[in-house]
Amino acid sequence: MNRIIASLFITSILSFGSDTFPGIATGSTSGTYIRIGEDIARICKESDSEDLKNINIIASSGSFSNLKRLMSDKATHLAIIQHDVIGAALNGMMGVETKKNAEKVRCLIPLYNEELHIIVNKNSNAIKKIEDLNGKTVGVGDKKSGTSFTCYMLEKELDLDWNGQNVGLREGLDLLKRNEISALFYVGGHPVPELEHEKNLKLLSLNSEQRKNLHKTCGYSSSSIPPATYSFQTANINTISPVSMLVSYNYKEHANNKDFQSKDQWVMDITNTILENLDLMKTNTSGIYHDKWAQVLSDKSILSEDNDNSFIYYGNIKQKLIQYVNAQ
Repeated sequence: MNRIIASLFITSILSFGSDTFPGIATGSTSGTYIRIGEDIARICKESDSEDLKNINIIASSGSFSNLKRLMSDKATHLAIIQHDVIGAALNGMMGVETKKNAEKVRCLIPLYNEELHIIVNKNSNAIKKIEDLNGKTVGVGDKKSGTSFTCYMLEKELDLDWNGQNVGLREGLDLLKRNEISALFYVGGHPVPELEHEKNLKLLSLNSEQRKNLHKTCGYSSSSIPPATYSFQTANINTISPVSMLVSYNYKEHANNKDFQSKDQWVMDITNTILENLDLMKTNTSGIYHDKWAQVLSDKSILSEDNDNSFIYYGNIKQKLIQYVNAQ
């Protein structure tokens, strides 16, 4: 499995697009990441900075892809990445080169918990808990997605054994409805837009022992999906959550490079604009921002001042990751 993970991150100097404007790598068009990215672009467009008027929101297959983009795509300056993916890279699970690259990432803001959704058909009476998926074919997310990595960790740490099929949310829901897979895993901040109008589905909970084990071994927080989050769901769902983090390349390591100085200014300006407008997005009286903003930085004491006194969470990725996960 480690060889498979490592192969996703063979580093090359690529250019996927222009860097005329700041670019943020997000996720699939049906997920929460892209909605969060669009919210960031919306508030930045209202700022005084001309450089932030046209932020490029980049759709992607998720956290794996976003980490690679930060290293190899000159048009990607910020990205949203799950904490377990960046943690695995830092721990060397994805190879030496990827570990070195991950150490060049800087953490800007820890965003929100991303709930694990274990989705099955409502009439699947034989499937009531995650152990019932042993030996079954299940959808484990797109290749290079955070969902696929979280599923790998679940299968490993909970001693489960299923036949994982790499499918995204939309395709996975179609397969589930045709009974071609027994379950679909998806990691995303609730409410996940693609699930809001679904019917005839149900979500599975993890028991307390499973949640404790996954917190101890993987740093996943125990969390829940409240009743009626989705039209098909009436009960509270106990689950686990990776943390999504807004990160960037460490442009500050290249202080003598004028181009990197301008990119670093973009990063700081975007981060400060988010913090300045955070209360607006949290209260969301206009109804245009995603509900997950209400959870962002509920404890602002974890923020730190940088050397230039910009009040941003702009620090060593490994230290900040450990600090945040330990606080959960």
